[in-house]
Amino acid sequence: GRGLLSPIGGVNALAENILKIIRNPELAIEMRRKSLEFVKKFYSLERLQNDMKNIYKEL
Repeated sequence: GRGLLSPIGGVNALAENILKIIRNPELAIEMRRKSLEFVKKFYSLERLQNDMKNIYKEL
């Protein structure tokens, strides 16, 4: 996955997730890679421009 989830107010779960990343640098690298891929795919300048063009066409 691209990240780790902790429940609201779940300080122990958050601490465990932080420790998991600290203890497993390979996991951190993989999460970073997947996150960058996601951002490039869904938030690229080209995609945002196309989305804006489509919004204006619908007006």
